[in-house]
Amino acid sequence: MTHHSAAHPTALTNTRDPRPALLGAAIVACVILLQQIVGLLQSLSWIGDAGYVTEVVLPFLRGVLVDVLAFSAGVFLLFWLLPARTADRVALVLGKGLVAAAAGVVLSTVVGFLVLLVTSGISTFRDLPYYSGYNPFLDLFPQLLGRAPLVMLVALVLWVVRRVPRS
Repeated sequence: MTHHSAAHPTALTNTRDPRPALLGAAIVACVILLQQIVGLLQSLSWIGDAGYVTEVVLPFLRGVLVDVLAFSAGVFLLFWLLPARTADRVALVLGKGLVAAAAGVVLSTVVGFLVLLVTSGISTFRDLPYYSGYNPFLDLFPQLLGRAPLVMLVALVLWVVRRVPRS
């Protein structure tokens, strides 16, 4: 009997480092969370109102779940799957940022629709025809226009930082 050693790959494997993607998504999440907090602080004049919790606090929590967490998760996923490499051109880096923003918008829209279904009390999928007039994907393009500059800027800054030689 002969002894065979385990095969070792001779080619370098392309491993993905999640740290730049995580950093980019964290920066995006912090900026959007700051926007949410500013909106909450602007509505503090309602604090004595009886509907403060339902009209101010619950939409804020929904915004944190959908706009911050889901959007940032989509951005992280695309930053991780399509990282900006140092050899990429500026247009390609900006395109990757735009695709990451689109992924974040799609994921936040899907999560927002699921949150709407859960909070409105849908119990089965047979209740879905009652939501036939609601189109959660109607706001995709305006949301993309609103979020894309931030994500593209973060992608560009991360790319520039990686290109700068370290001494």
